Amino acid sequence: MSNFGPPASTPDGDCSGDARAVTLESEDDRRKQFFKMYVASEPSLHRFLKLLVHDVGLLEEVVQSVALRLWERFDSFDATRPFDAWARGVAVNVLNELRRSDRRFPRLLTEEGMQGLTAAYARQPFEGSEPTDQLQALRFCLKGLPDRVRELVVQRYCEAQSIEDVAMRSGKSLPATYKALGRALERLADCMHRRLALMAGEGKSAHA
Repeated sequence: MSNFGPPASTPDGDCSGDARAVTLESEDDRRKQFFKMYVASEPSLHRFLKLLVHDVGLLEEVVQSVALRLWERFDSFDATRPFDAWARGVAVNVLNELRRSDRRFPRLLTEEGMQGLTAAYARQPFEGSEPTDQLQALRFCLKGLPDRVRELVVQRYCEAQSIEDVAMRSGKSLPATYKALGRALERLADCMHRRLALMAGEGKSAHA
């Protein structure tokens, strides 16, 4: 007798065993799809979070929290959108939540400022540019900042001074220093977008 035919059911007509098998297979496929996308986007996401979290220990904690949230929300991911952009949006939400509930996470930018930086970052051709081009663009854009603002950026991000020390040396209040640095980051992000796009265009012209 042939063994081919519809799946065998239990006496009461229950096919839940087969349904569970399909669910497990679908879950495994879903997990593999997420892992593939996350691994591809993790370097970019890590660089983005480094703009917002400067303590190495806290940064790794944020990365883990974001990874978990991305997995939890993966069902809501719109496959027609870039995974990187979606991940950055989720990351900003996670970081905002952490800053509201945990004082270890300083508020460098307002929530509106973080959204603005996210939008600016999304326009930057970082993924297709060489690290040397990124560094060249950063140096160019730093020169375009007013002297006082550039000093704040260099002290905080190049010399790794605490935000309190930067504020004291500049004679600004702590909130004013956070605000100035936030605006500087947004300005740098936008400038780097334009500069890298220009450099990419010049590169294409040179190879034409």
